[in-house]
Amino acid sequence: MALNAKYKLPFVDGTLKKPSDTQIAILWNRCSDMSLIYCTVPSDIWVNLDNRFSQSNHPHPYRLQCDLINLKQNTMSITTYYNTIKGLWDKLTALIELNPCNCDGRKRLEKAANIKRLFQFHKGLNDFFSNIRS
Repeated sequence: MALNAKYKLPFVDGTLKKPSDTQIAILWNRCSDMSLIYCTVPSDIWVNLDNRFSQSNHPHPYRLQCDLINLKQNTMSITTYYNTIKGLWDKLTALIELNPCNCDGRKRLEKAANIKRLFQFHKGLNDFFSNIRS
């Protein structure tokens, strides 16, 4: 957003090419020199950032999944336990992108995920709620 606000986004993402006109090219080079330290072309920065930060962050969903597996109600109230597990589910759902379609297959996947969540919730409840698990 900052690049766009300063009219630098087309310059950095490579959509604005170096002009052939000498006078304008001088200005383009000046702007380029102010924007770059280790690259010769502004779009190289964009490509580098895209390669570096567009990679999947597998450790984060893994950690959330481990937290879900190990979560127990223990001394939490039922409300706190539910809010904690729901927060983990929501974070995990936000990180793992599902197919954006609205077909029956997606509805079946969501139904299966909800059943899995129900099992996870019941698994973590204290023994006091063992009759609910049955």
